[in-house]
This record gives sequence, structure tokens and C-alpha cells, in this order.
Amino acid sequence: MEESIESFDPLLQEVHKKSGGSKLCAWPHYVDWMSRTEPGSGEHSSSRFRIQANSNSFVSLIRWVERVADSVDPEGLEVEIHISDRNALQDAEATSVLRRLRSVTKVHVYPGDRHSREAVRLLYGHLDHDPIPALLSLKVLHVIHEDVIPEEMLHMILTRFAAHRNHQEGGGPRKLPDLEIIADTPREAWLIPIKSFDFAVITQIRSIAGVTFTWNRPGVSWWESGMLAVV
Repeated sequence: MEESIESFDPLLQEVHKKSGGSKLCAWPHYVDWMSRTEPGSGEHSSSRFRIQANSNSFVSLIRWVERVADSVDPEGLEVEIHISDRNALQDAEATSVLRRLRSVTKVHVYPGDRHSREAVRLLYGHLDHDPIPALLSLKVLHVIHEDVIPEEMLHMILTRFAAHRNHQEGGGPRKLPDLEIIADTPREAWLIPIKSFDFAVITQIRSIAGVTFTWNRPGVSWWESGMLAVV
């Protein structure tokens, strides 16, 4: 895939610039990059574009994202990584490339075998020897709460922001953007055992400046506000 569309990279970068903003979504087996301009929305409405590319290799896909998206002007660019394959975060080369992506603004994890747990570990797994956090532009982390260990989530947030603050003091890159964490419950249920979520840990997460945490339960509207319990 990388070689087959490499010649189009400069063209896509230029179209992104002229379109006034674009959104790139990378899945385990394909990439979808499109302009965010709606028809008739102004001077950029004639510069709409969309490209879809398939690949059997997740590594090839995110290498292309790194080469193309990380080299364009980040202004107006949204990059989302969608994890729906159990092997996507188990490949050492794939996680290595993911960690250094500078343009990713959202990671969306779907129900599956430890997908969300591996995504959380991706964000802090190398901070013991590299003070620059993974995915520097990340603004939204969307996970499945049943796959996450709350203590690991808290550790990731504390380590991520603390390591970056220390690096900044030494002349490192810009401040990390605020991080919104959304945890979904895929099953329809009125009662969930207390052991499935450590409320004390969630309270600590919510107390961290620059971090918001919401626990959603589909079909139960008031849970969207982040309510933890009904007594």
C-alpha cells in the first residue's frame, strides 16, 4: 500500500490544505481520508475530497498515516485511530509507530479481547525510558470500561502528564491538550456489580486538571452525564 499511493501524497497534502480541513480515520484494514467541508459551506466547498485505501497490514496503514498526516499542517486536521482487531495492538512494530504519531486526536476502541486495556498501556508503556508521551495531540480516548483496569487508567494519566511536564521544563514540546476519556458499557443492564468499576479511582481521575471522564450506558440517558451510582 505504501508504495502504491506514495506518488499521490503531495497531491493529498495540497488538497487538505485547500479544503479548509480534513478528517482521517484509520482502521485495522483500511484508511478513509476526507474533507470536512459540506457542500455550499463557503469558499472551500469546491475543494472536497475523499480517499479510501485498503491493506492487509495495519503496520502499512499507520506508516502511511505517519508519513502523510504528520507532514501536513496540523491546523484543521483530525486523525482518528479505530481499534477493532485483536491483533492491532499486539504487533510490536505497529505499537512503535502508533506511539510516535504526532497528529492523532482520537483513539476509539471497540468491544473485544483486551482492546481497551492494550490501548491504555500504549499511552504509558514507554515513559520509563522516553519522557515524550505517545500520541502528543490526543484529545479523546474512547474505550470499553469492562476491558480496562481502573488503576492502570489512573497510572497512565498521572504518568503521561507528569512525564511531559518534566520534559517541558527542559525545553520540550508544547503542552499536552486536555484529554477526554469516554468509557462505554456495551451491554444493556440496570445493575452492574460494584467490583466492575472502582469509584474511588474514577474520582481521582476526575480530579486531575485537564482530564474529563464520562461513563456511558447505552439506553440509560442520565448515565451520559457521568453519574456513577443510583441509590
